[in-house]
Order: sequence, then structure tokens, then C-alpha cells
Amino acid sequence: MAPLTPTAADLSALLVELAGMPEFLAARLGSLTSEEAALAGRRGAFSPVEHCWHLADLEGEGYRVRIERLLHESEPSLLDFDGARLAEERHYRRKPLAEGLRALWFRTPIVGIMVSTLCFWVSWALFLIGG
Repeated sequence: MAPLTPTAADLSALLVELAGMPEFLAARLGSLTSEEAALAGRRGAFSPVEHCWHLADLEGEGYRVRIERLLHESEPSLLDFDGARLAEERHYRRKPLAEGLRALWFRTPIVGIMVSTLCFWVSWALFLIGG
């Protein structure tokens, strides 16, 4: 079975959805008290504040770095992003939710632009090789 190849419309829809993530989270989490935001989920799952900081750091230090390497290196090494370790080391649960939402709000569009650029170059390469 051949792998499914997303269309340009699929990728555009996905980018629009991803770009809306900070607004989605702010609408659902913005009214939480700091105590509510720090409550861990079931079985040790991230609390709301930990999720926000995890996503913000993943955007800035995970996806952005990986996409930069894909765009600029011929054989990029895509390092692991250990979110659980970072959450512990950076004390996400003690950080303000509002700051995590702002960090995510700032970093998501940057990564979205990079993903769009990467998609453009992949499409161009496929065109050139007749794919």
C-alpha cells in the first residue's frame, strides 16, 4: 500500500489549525487560577500550565531547531526533545500560566512560517524530480 501524500490544501488546513492552538488554549485555560493550572492530570499527566510551557518550548527548541536543520543541512541530525525531563528541570508547574500562553503565542507563528517554507521546498524538489 502506497503512503498517503497530503495535498497542499491538507497542509494549509493543518497550518491554520496549528496557528490557532495558542488562542484555543487561552480560551480554555485563561480563566484558571494558578492552583487549578498547576493540578496534575491523572496518572501524573502534565498540568495545564505544564502543557503550555511544554508546547512553547517544543515549538522554540524542538520544532524550530529541527526545521532549521532540515532547511540548511544536507544530512541533519534531529535531536530528541525530552519534554518530561525539561518540565522537571525547568519547574513548569511553578511558572505562571499567562507567561506560558504568551510564549506559545509568540513561538507558534514562527514555526508555522518555517513549516510553510519547508513544505514549499519539498514541493519544489518533488516537482523537479517529477514526483
